[in-house]
Amino acid sequence: MGNFIFGYNFVDFTPTASGETSPYVDDNLKLWQFPIRHYRSPNTLETTIVFDMATAHALLSVAMVDVNFSQFHIEGNDTNVWTSPSFRYPAVSGELSTTKDPETGRRSVYVPLSAFNYRYSRLVIPSQTPDNGDAYFRIGNVFLVDTLLELADNPSFPYEHSAYEKIRATEYESGGFEDVVLGGAIWRGSFGWDVSVREHAGDFWTLNSLGKNAILLFYENLGEDWRVYAIKRRTDIQLTWTDTSINRIQTLSFQEVR
Repeated sequence: MGNFIFGYNFVDFTPTASGETSPYVDDNLKLWQFPIRHYRSPNTLETTIVFDMATAHALLSVAMVDVNFSQFHIEGNDTNVWTSPSFRYPAVSGELSTTKDPETGRRSVYVPLSAFNYRYSRLVIPSQTPDNGDAYFRIGNVFLVDTLLELADNPSFPYEHSAYEKIRATEYESGGFEDVVLGGAIWRGSFGWDVSVREHAGDFWTLNSLGKNAILLFYENLGEDWRVYAIKRRTDIQLTWTDTSINRIQTLSFQEVR
């Protein structure tokens, strides 16, 4: 376990899936502003998606948000020929797994990588039954990450997070009302810091330079690989100098993009 991780400046890629279902095509995998548009396979047979990054990239992690399958593995290669790929994770055999987030009810996964430096990456989803009964595999977004910011200090005062449903209420003259749910639960988080080492405040200037409209990948990095969210920062970053040993970063708020 370590400190909170933010991914940004994601590697661009050209996806090629073994099958897709219009309008839920493989290009939707990098519509990072709109994961709700997602990708769908035509069935639940083995599905592969190749990501061409144009040049070799030393990926630090791969993340997927809002998926409906439980098993997969990742491959890497210098060419788009997959008879004997140079990289496989997990190595040799076996599959990685996804876990449903108890707050949002969606499956997501963060996969740290090492020794990956290839032009092509391939996601392999073996034949399986999605846990929600769908007749297809679904992926909201895929993030190929080669730029990470691991905070030097984790939050020192309350880290709060929740998931909320956006609801529109229609009220009637009789006094009754009807709720219309406008989508699934959306994750929100907030936290702040007392930073005793002034240089560590530089982490937040990195976040600040990206702007509020930047898509960030937030991974808690506390031992649960499903606690990963595509987010935007909602509040300004303000540093308060309180004495010679403490720099206070006021509470920052983030919200998941959907």
